[in-house]
Amino acid sequence: MTYNAFGGTLNLAKSIVLRQLEEEIEKMLLMDGLRRKDHVLELNRLMLRAESVEHRLSLLKIIQVTASAFVSLYLAFV
Repeated sequence: MTYNAFGGTLNLAKSIVLRQLEEEIEKMLLMDGLRRKDHVLELNRLMLRAESVEHRLSLLKIIQVTASAFVSLYLAFV
């Protein structure tokens, strides 16, 4: 059983979605930055799904290690 910050339980579906999000973020962190247009698009999708500050900070780390050409591509999507 998973508990939220307020001591209540999260439902199973929410727990699965959260675990999938964390796995996708981890996979992007291991890529050492964005390399292709589809990576930029995937990061944008993850940004929309990320709800916690921890997840958003992890996604910002990906942007920090990305070459400036891809950062401008990211900004074009936003």
